[in-house]
Amino acid sequence: MRRLWLWALASLVLPGCQRCSSKTAARDAGEAPLAVGTPARAAAPAMRPLDTPQGYGLPSGCRFDGKVERAQLPEGRTRFVAARATLDALALAHGQTAVTSAGFVDLATRAVSDAPWAELEAPPLMERGRAGWLAAWLDSTALGTRRALLWRGGASAEVLAEGDQLELSDVACAGDDCAILASLVRSAAAPGASWLAGKAGAPASSWRRTDLDLGGDEPWLPLAIAGLAEGGAGWAALSSGKHVALFSVNAERAEKKQVLDAPHGAYDATLGPEPLVIVPGDRIDRPCGAEEFPVVVLGSGGQRHELRTPAPPESVIARPLAHGALVAWVAPVSCQLQERRVVYLTRLDPSGAPASSPMAVADATGFALATRGDQLSLWLISGQELSWVRARCPKG
Repeated sequence: MRRLWLWALASLVLPGCQRCSSKTAARDAGEAPLAVGTPARAAAPAMRPLDTPQGYGLPSGCRFDGKVERAQLPEGRTRFVAARATLDALALAHGQTAVTSAGFVDLATRAVSDAPWAELEAPPLMERGRAGWLAAWLDSTALGTRRALLWRGGASAEVLAEGDQLELSDVACAGDDCAILASLVRSAAAPGASWLAGKAGAPASSWRRTDLDLGGDEPWLPLAIAGLAEGGAGWAALSSGKHVALFSVNAERAEKKQVLDAPHGAYDATLGPEPLVIVPGDRIDRPCGAEEFPVVVLGSGGQRHELRTPAPPESVIARPLAHGALVAWVAPVSCQLQERRVVYLTRLDPSGAPASSPMAVADATGFALATRGDQLSLWLISGQELSWVRARCPKG
C-alpha cells in the first residue's frame, strides 16, 4: 500500500531535461545472477463464500460480482500485495517479526508458488505480467551503494541498476512489458527518478533506463507509475513535497507534461484515462477535530476535486477503471476512535470528479486493490480474517 512520501531536501542541483533519452539499464551486462532464497511456501487461504454481502458496502454505481469470500488466517501477522490488474491472485507472507512462509497464490486454483519475500514489513515490489510474477528489491553492496535486483522466478535474481541511496517506488506490467520507477540512478544521490523498462522475461541487461531529471532545487523523488500500456509507453509521477510532475515515457524518451501544486505531499497517481494525482488537501499532522479531512484529486488539466474522509488516510491506492478510476484508502473511523480503522472506496469519472460519495466498505486494518476493465477485486484484512470482495462498476 502506498503511503504519503516524506521528503528530505537535496543539496545537489543538476541541470534538468524536458526530453530525456533512454540508455541501457543494467550497470554491468556481464554481471552474474545472484542466488536468491525463498521462505517456506505458504498455504493458500481457504476462502469460503458468505451467504450475503451484509456488512460490506460499495460506492454507488458498483455492484457485487459473485459472493464475498472470507478465510481464517494463521496465527501471527499477515501481509499481502495484489498485482494491478490480476483479479484472482495475491502475494502473501506470514510471520511475527520475520517471514515464516510466503507465496504467490492463485485464488481460482489454490496453487501457490515461491515468493522472494524476506522481510515482513518490507515486501519487494511485486507485479504480475502475462507470463507470471516478477519482483524487485534493493541489496546493499560492499561499496556502500545499493543495487536493484530483478527476479522472475527460480533461485536467482539479476542486477538491474546500482546507485547511491537508490530507492524503488513502483512497478507495473502490461502484457509482456514491465517498468520499475526508481530514484535517479547516480553514483551520487540526486533529485529525480529513473524509469527502468523491458520485457518481463528478457535479461536485465536488455532493459532500458530513462532518467527523469527536472533540475532546479526541489527534492524530486519518484511517486508512482500512473499507467503502462502494452508496447511500453506509460506515465510517471514525481513529487517534491510541494509539487507533482507528470512525465510521458516511451521506449526512447520521457517528456515532462505537467507540474501540479501539491503543497502537502502526494499519495498516488493513476489514469482515468488522463493522469490523475491523489494528494492530501491539508497537513496530515493537523490537530484532529470535528472537520473531515480533505483528499484531493488533481487532473493534469488543472482540475481539482475534493473527497472527504473522517480522518487522514494511513495509505491510499488509486487504480484505473474502464470509465474513470477508483480510489481506496484506510483511515480511522473518526478522530475519537483512532483504534478502529475502515477501508473506504470511491469512484471517479474520467475527469477525476467524484462519481460517488466515499463508501465505507468494511472495518479493516489493511487492503489491496486490483482492477481490470470495469471489474475490481478488493482484499481486506481484519484481525485474523481475510475478505475478498469482487465487484463491477459499469458506466452509468
